[in-house]
Amino acid sequence: QMVLGLYKIHGEYGLKTVVVSTYQSVSGAGRSGIDELEAQEGGDMTALKFARQIHRNLIPRIGSLLENGFTDEEMKMVNETRKILRDPRISIWPTAVRVPVAYCHSEAIFAETERPFTPEGLEAALKRAENVILTEDRDTPLDLAGTDLTAVSRVRSFDNTRFLMWNVADNIRTGAATNAVRIMLKHRELNG
Repeated sequence: QMVLGLYKIHGEYGLKTVVVSTYQSVSGAGRSGIDELEAQEGGDMTALKFARQIHRNLIPRIGSLLENGFTDEEMKMVNETRKILRDPRISIWPTAVRVPVAYCHSEAIFAETERPFTPEGLEAALKRAENVILTEDRDTPLDLAGTDLTAVSRVRSFDNTRFLMWNVADNIRTGAATNAVRIMLKHRELNG
């Protein structure tokens, strides 16, 4: 999901650093995650799937905690992003948070580029990204559930190499594997 929006930006400006906080829905943990949220919404506060109650709560770690302080989910984001973008030099700093939302993952992203951009150039790169919509009024999980799109909004820059953006996508319809296949097919189409 994150890579869909950043792919064209990386191609044009090079990504140096990405700091991302993910807000991942309970469906990311499977059907049992949805069942647990629904049970807790109904009053049964038993926590079986998640380490803590998820209803009216956030859990600031997804996956197993590793020796380096990151979780395996966070390290997966680091490794997959570098692999898909074919650039092991990108410094990626993720925090994965489980949220009480049934479907759709959301991400708050800060990125620093190697080469300067203009706000118009950044917007143009995002508009060229496939399956990405640049929007300011359709950027919540309720807006994107059931679609194959990634919504990018709140794009703003500090200067000509650092920017922030928000994105949302239905994790069931637009997952890591689907995005990787889309990007690889497009890369093959463009580069033979």
